[in-house]
Amino acid sequence: MSRLEKKINKKLKRRKIRVVFKVLFILVMITNLSICIFIIDKSAKDMLGTDAYLLNSFIDDINVDNIKIDIGEKINEVYKVKDEIIKLYNDSKNKT
Repeated sequence: MSRLEKKINKKLKRRKIRVVFKVLFILVMITNLSICIFIIDKSAKDMLGTDAYLLNSFIDDINVDNIKIDIGEKINEVYKVKDEIIKLYNDSKNKT
């Protein structure tokens, strides 16, 4: 084997090793992340308790119809205040 062929073989081996190390690194990071998420989840459950930790119960408590009604009432209040301001402005303009 010539020197050039040896260099080419070494480069190919390095590339293969790099690919293997990249795959191993990604697997290790995924494992590390999943362990951290598990630890954080367990700590949150321990601190908040099982009842307070349930996210689904919070979502069930939200009623979209009530939100629509509240928004409608607030918009009506804004229109009433706007009309009063316009009326006051017109009254002050007519007096002068």
